[in-house]
Amino acid sequence: METMGSSFDERDDERLLRATAAGDPRAFSSFYRRHLAAVLGFLLRRTGDERTTAELAAETFAVALLSCQRGLTGGETPRSWLLLIAERELRESRRRGRVRSAGRRQLEMDRIVLDVDDVRRVRALALLDPGAAILHVVDELAGEQREAVLARVVEERDWDDIARELRVPEATVRRHVRVGLAHLRTRLSAEPA
Repeated sequence: METMGSSFDERDDERLLRATAAGDPRAFSSFYRRHLAAVLGFLLRRTGDERTTAELAAETFAVALLSCQRGLTGGETPRSWLLLIAERELRESRRRGRVRSAGRRQLEMDRIVLDVDDVRRVRALALLDPGAAILHVVDELAGEQREAVLARVVEERDWDDIARELRVPEATVRRHVRVGLAHLRTRLSAEPA
């Protein structure tokens, strides 16, 4: 399993995706290393299974690589775009009862086979996600409240965009975020340092 390397590419994520679309393979490699921990953490918190997480992460990055030619839509950040792909792959895998492999097949990637060390590495990389420390508390929030907080705070999306997605008035989204953040402050201040 690929791990995060120490080489650092100073280009921002949007430039990396544009360079990837223009044919620079090193650009996507940098994008991958930069976001691998976040994607693994996001998926592992939802699946609880390292092998499924690794397979979903591989498919997420394969789909992202195939999709970066189209560019980002609707003002989303590259990270939120990537996490939306991960969430869509997770939802689809739950619906089908297995992880899709269409993106990996199109890129002619080998099937992932993990040994015990790889499983440990997935968990370790997932814990490197800087947001992992508080996201276990975010997962305690009620459904729409959690979605609103993640969309507004983590993905930095606009209020009206979140309201459209959740199919609720903007005032409701603002209330969900306000109440959710208050809950997070209370829970995090109560946790031992």
